[in-house]
Amino acid sequence: MPVKHELTISEMAKIFGIRRDTLLYYDKIGLFKADERRENNYRSYSTNQLPLLDTIINLRELGLPIKNIKEFTKERTAASFLALASGAVNNIDQEIRKLREQQKLLRNASDEIITAASSEYGKIEIVEIGEIPISLSDEGDYSSALLSFDKPYELFMTKHEIPWIEMAGLKFDLESLDLQDYTTRSYLFSRRGKIRNAVMEKGLYAVSYHKGNWSETQKWNRSVVREAEKMGYKVTGPCYEEYPVAYLVEEDEDNFITKISIKIEQIKTI
Repeated sequence: MPVKHELTISEMAKIFGIRRDTLLYYDKIGLFKADERRENNYRSYSTNQLPLLDTIINLRELGLPIKNIKEFTKERTAASFLALASGAVNNIDQEIRKLREQQKLLRNASDEIITAASSEYGKIEIVEIGEIPISLSDEGDYSSALLSFDKPYELFMTKHEIPWIEMAGLKFDLESLDLQDYTTRSYLFSRRGKIRNAVMEKGLYAVSYHKGNWSETQKWNRSVVREAEKMGYKVTGPCYEEYPVAYLVEEDEDNFITKISIKIEQIKTI
């Protein structure tokens, strides 16, 4: 059977399992043009063009940008392919790192939610914590930050490169806890920021999970202090609040879960 040297656009598309529109688009942008056009304006391709289209389609399936493929097809050599492949590998490496970071963020958020949701609310545990690097704001009035994500909150998240899936917590001292609203003299903090400028001090902490509206957290913080003292510990602070279940994942404020960690010391006995 004689070899057919000319192919219509439909035949070309069928060979490679692509749409006619794709070939029309490639023709329009100058990536892959028809060998010739007949008087009726029908595009005609030659079998000599098959390897080039096969190369373009394979490179597109590998995720390479059309702009880069177009440059490569102007001069196909081993050297130009190596340059193309090297750039593509670097881009893929960056994408993999980005995906791994996203995966880690989602796993961390999921783990924290699972831990919080399975905790015995109101129970106080004494936990020894190692030094933890954190991102920390200046002291200020953050009474509206967690409710409205206002400008100071936004600036803190941006400055320390904290992903928005992570909600900033509050750090405050025992003296602030005695105020009518301790959030007016507190700090924003996060364990997830890329720009970390402080640490969560190592040592013993009274840790408790509270489920309910944020209007109840000050009362519960004070309760944790009292109970820790009853257990024979000296409460020194600072205090940390984290919000594994809040606005970002829960609509009902009565289902919010707050993690409270208050630094304590063991009272020495003679």
